Amino acid sequence: MKAKELFTIEGRNDGGLEYESAVLNAMSAAQVPGLEWQADTSAGFSNQGAGDIEAVYNGRAFNIEVKSGAKDQMGGTSVRCDFERDVYEIVNKEAVDPAAVPYYIEAAKSKKEAMAKWLQFVQQQEPQQLHAALKFAIPPGSVEKQAWAAATAQGLVRPFNERVQFNNVNAIIAHYNKKGVYYIQLGGAGLFYLGKDDIGLGVPALEAAMQIEFGFRPSGSKPNKAFDVRTVGAGYRCQGRLQSKIKSPFTLDDPESIRTLFDQ
Repeated sequence: MKAKELFTIEGRNDGGLEYESAVLNAMSAAQVPGLEWQADTSAGFSNQGAGDIEAVYNGRAFNIEVKSGAKDQMGGTSVRCDFERDVYEIVNKEAVDPAAVPYYIEAAKSKKEAMAKWLQFVQQQEPQQLHAALKFAIPPGSVEKQAWAAATAQGLVRPFNERVQFNNVNAIIAHYNKKGVYYIQLGGAGLFYLGKDDIGLGVPALEAAMQIEFGFRPSGSKPNKAFDVRTVGAGYRCQGRLQSKIKSPFTLDDPESIRTLFDQ
């Protein structure tokens, strides 16, 4: 089989550019007849373009998403949660893979009960007049420093930071398919198809889980002169990881494997 045509890279800010370069170097070393490419390494996750590597193989689109590891990051940012109105917002959408956004939101929604328990406890701590102004939301507002410590000691912060895992990644597959992407290369796991093996390479389907990690932590304390106390604020960081459950017999980061793949 022969591979030909054009490759471009859609850069990201998740540390994956180095791995993408390694993939292209391997493809170069494989010396597959008729295979050509060029790189465009711009920063940031993007909802534009067709994957991290855009290609044509024998006249057909062969677009590939590239992740540097089998537990690769899908980006990290803060999330704002208004549990009262059931409104959730990713603070910096450019910092996360657009395919992962629905999982970040669903994971944040699952913390509503934890927030209700935390808020009820903190509003019983002094100064209660200060804490009465707290919102059923993240960020909640100013919290007296010792009240935060007391809530932490009671184990009321821990549930916010527990990981949430989704074993169904169909939303990610659908997102990439809409962009014309039907393949994903995972460092340490290899090449998989997304939804369908569009050009018949004989690689396995992606079997993966999406894991969302959280960090509900206080900001630096500052004085509140009205109540003569020190207070802290709080933000909510989230980080997603796409975790492959299987390993492919083919990988695009090894020249010999590439030659085997295209010579079938």
